[in-house]
Amino acid sequence: SYNLRLRSLSIGWWDGLTDKGIKNLSRLRSLIELDLSGSKNITSVGLLSISPYLESLDKLDLSCCSGIIDSSLIGFSNVSELKLAWNRPLDTSLANCLTLFTRLNVLNIAYSDAKDQEMRILAQLSNLR
Repeated sequence: SYNLRLRSLSIGWWDGLTDKGIKNLSRLRSLIELDLSGSKNITSVGLLSISPYLESLDKLDLSCCSGIIDSSLIGFSNVSELKLAWNRPLDTSLANCLTLFTRLNVLNIAYSDAKDQEMRILAQLSNLR
């Protein structure tokens, strides 16, 4: 039996988690918080498979998940908190993608190596605290 009313799930730093396994998260439609930090085997394919089902998601931690590309994040553009620390360098493409996150008020991009150009783009995120 699955707990379909689960509101928060932290499964970060689990090396055994793959794109195939992450598809099962689509059943947890009541999730508000999801921590996948350090999941080295999660890619954009896995994120794209769950984003249409997690419409209630408000907080997402993808820190240290280097297999993720910009386009797979768009499905989570309704979150208010996004953590992308210790990922690939923040480039113009990712910064532009993040401007679609209109509810975003917490963004963690620590150690992202963002440059002035990317910071100018991120300055458009008017809800950031």
